[in-house]
Amino acid sequence: MTLLYRIISVASTIRFRVAILLAFGLTAAQLRGDEMTFNTNLLYWLTATPNLEADFSVSNHVSISASGGYNAFNFPNYIAENGADANPKLHHWAVRGEGRYWFDRTFRGVYLGIHAFGGQFNAGGLRFPAFLRDYRYEGHGAGAGVSVGYRLSLGRRWGIEASLGAGYINLHYTKYDCGSCGHRLRTRSRNLFGPTKAAISVSYLFSTQARKPAPAAELLPATEIIVAELSDTSAIVTEPVIPESAEVESVERAVATDTARFIFRYPVDTSDYMADFASNGTEMRRVHALMDSVQSVGGCIKAINVIGYASPEYDAAHNRSLSENRARSAAGALVDGCAISAPISVSGAGDDWSGLCRALESSAIPCAEAAIALIRTRTSDTETKARLRRLDDGRYYRRMLGELYPSLRRTEIEIIYTVSSFK
Repeated sequence: MTLLYRIISVASTIRFRVAILLAFGLTAAQLRGDEMTFNTNLLYWLTATPNLEADFSVSNHVSISASGGYNAFNFPNYIAENGADANPKLHHWAVRGEGRYWFDRTFRGVYLGIHAFGGQFNAGGLRFPAFLRDYRYEGHGAGAGVSVGYRLSLGRRWGIEASLGAGYINLHYTKYDCGSCGHRLRTRSRNLFGPTKAAISVSYLFSTQARKPAPAAELLPATEIIVAELSDTSAIVTEPVIPESAEVESVERAVATDTARFIFRYPVDTSDYMADFASNGTEMRRVHALMDSVQSVGGCIKAINVIGYASPEYDAAHNRSLSENRARSAAGALVDGCAISAPISVSGAGDDWSGLCRALESSAIPCAEAAIALIRTRTSDTETKARLRRLDDGRYYRRMLGELYPSLRRTEIEIIYTVSSFK
């Protein structure tokens, strides 16, 4: 613990502490690099302490956070009972690091955390709490604990996060009489077990991974079509291409048309293609293998249809845009990784109600039949989503979010190609 105190003392300059937090954040961001949140604790602000927390996802269920607060303000002075200036203040700085396990997925629902913290303080002369009214305390402390928290999404980016923690605290401080020139009373160390964290925070979520541009095709608005401009024979299409029936080029050679399908997955409310997410890397390798195979036998890629889907969580307009952006990002990844001269059609299907019904039919969730009935008789998407959330006080909906919805967040790629064979 003595070594920790020395480290805290060295870190007492604001510039050094900020550098530590930035280095920690950048290192954590490189571990995965897709999502992060910035939070600020409203309860901490009630003590007039500016504070900020950065939370970085490192896997589908794990995140690492770094937070800090700094208070250098003097509060309005008043005359204490002993006739001296009270000199009220709550000067301190504190930093905290925490690892979190999210039961649903990062930045959604409930998490358990393990945290460590440290800081310095010089506080006293305050009317509340009572122990700071007549005395001033100056010193430093450190500790560790466990926490439980919950993040409630308030739309696409914003959310409210609440958490409580408890654990071990070691304090080393000097006690003075209240006032600007109070007498030194004693110095002591204390080991405590109690609350180590309390937060109600405003949270903002965003993606840290930039979409890769497609060098051979410009990503046009979702209502238009992406065409790989690698051949003068490319054709722009506005509807998904329907394969022609097999035809005979000559008496000696027959041309057969076939279709292959692939699926790219996405985290919740994210549209950027991520090669390292779920089975995306494997699916992209399968696409490349198909392209190579078709080319090796003298075949031809005739057309590619890309359709994006969204799980029915947010409003319909948002999900429509989300599904279109997913399709565009998948098309950009295809063009970026392959030499494609065929036309590519892109569209977004929005809420995947049909996919949710199919998933419910094969699931073991008790509310499956009731949920399917709600979906098939729906007249309002908004009302249907609200009624799904209320099934059995939300317990079944939480299971649907964890077990069924992830498979709906996807883009389906349909590659239509021809191969030749001698008769």
